[in-house]
Amino acid sequence: MKKILFVTFMFFAMFFIVSCSGDDEISNALGGSCTIEGAETCSADSSQILICQNSSWQAKKTCNLNFGQYCRQTAAGSFSCTDTENGSNDSTDNENTDTESDTETPDSNPETPDSTDSEPSDNEPADDNEPVDDSDSTDDGDTQPSDNDNDTDTGEPEPEEDPIPAPGDCVSIMDCMGECELDANGNLVDSKCPENCYNNGTIDGKAQYQDWQNCNESNNCEYYYDCLWEKCRNEEAVCGLAGDTVNYKIPYGKANISGTFTYLHSSDETVYSNHTIENGFITGSFGRTNVNLIDTNATPFAFASLENESSSQYIMLTQQHNTSTTAPIIQMLVSATTNGTYVFGLGDFNVEKVRMFILDVENNSLNCTHAFGYGAVTISNISYDLGETTISLNGDIDLYSLKAMPYYGGDISDDTNAENKLFTACPAK
Repeated sequence: MKKILFVTFMFFAMFFIVSCSGDDEISNALGGSCTIEGAETCSADSSQILICQNSSWQAKKTCNLNFGQYCRQTAAGSFSCTDTENGSNDSTDNENTDTESDTETPDSNPETPDSTDSEPSDNEPADDNEPVDDSDSTDDGDTQPSDNDNDTDTGEPEPEEDPIPAPGDCVSIMDCMGECELDANGNLVDSKCPENCYNNGTIDGKAQYQDWQNCNESNNCEYYYDCLWEKCRNEEAVCGLAGDTVNYKIPYGKANISGTFTYLHSSDETVYSNHTIENGFITGSFGRTNVNLIDTNATPFAFASLENESSSQYIMLTQQHNTSTTAPIIQMLVSATTNGTYVFGLGDFNVEKVRMFILDVENNSLNCTHAFGYGAVTISNISYDLGETTISLNGDIDLYSLKAMPYYGGDISDDTNAENKLFTACPAK
């Protein structure tokens, strides 16, 4: 697992109070002077709840203006970022704030799907069971996929069995620390940067960060994501290191893998039905609406092909359907050469040996990634011989959105690469 690069969190015990302004004039501006300790008010632009500490106004909570929230006084006289109309102070409610977190981008990307390698040619001999090219579908004349063909319910989010808190004010502190510049040796260029990030946080944000730090230290996690998620789940989520827990479930779904391929294609070879697994080999669903990986209104099929790169080769296992469909395309990459149990993930492909992506593809172009697999799969047969051969694998794995992967530090999506959208996360389902 990658280790969090917050190398100076030892400043945690070195709290200090922001010095008061020399201006004696009382105002409701951040840093302005005040007289009643513990008193609260709204900032002049209503973006924050301020609290009087050591004769100056400090930020207690930042309201999310992007979600229509702003500071106002309730009927009971307390101050709130949301109009609860019940007189309660909501300084502990979990609002949807910016959830980007410090994380390293996975260092290698599988290739995007090439539909010309995965579907039969129109000029090849006909076969009643031959997979049909998407462009030939004439069922209803509508080639545009609908939004709800594969949803198994009305789209209402299901209640979580073990609710995960929404990100809180701690996120801004973590985001700031993630921007602290490191030199070539991984050391901080400005040793005060993390401390400044903490001191510029809100009262709530500081408290949330302290809870996270205390949990990390008491469990000897040493900032490793896997330990933090297992031991400090709520603290991780509040500080944004689980990602967008408001819109994406954790895990995002589950998949069962079970199949035996009896033919290995070359990368440019036409695929016929007698060389495929006609009902597919991956089942399951993802998203809060439980989008099914198998479209019951179409025929799923799966095939294996050998992909060659300049310095390596790997087997691509592809599952799709024989007509235009809203069901996603699934691609599994295997670089293992011997039988055994391998772990899916997004680390070094030379080490983990297997990867799986649930992809949204339209007009032969990759739009985004719905989810990726994480967990163990057993390979009982593997072969790189083209033609008649045997490749067998099975296992149950979790699916995660790129927007909410706590084992890698939260949001690991990358929307900046226009040419390769593999790490562009699809909107929540």
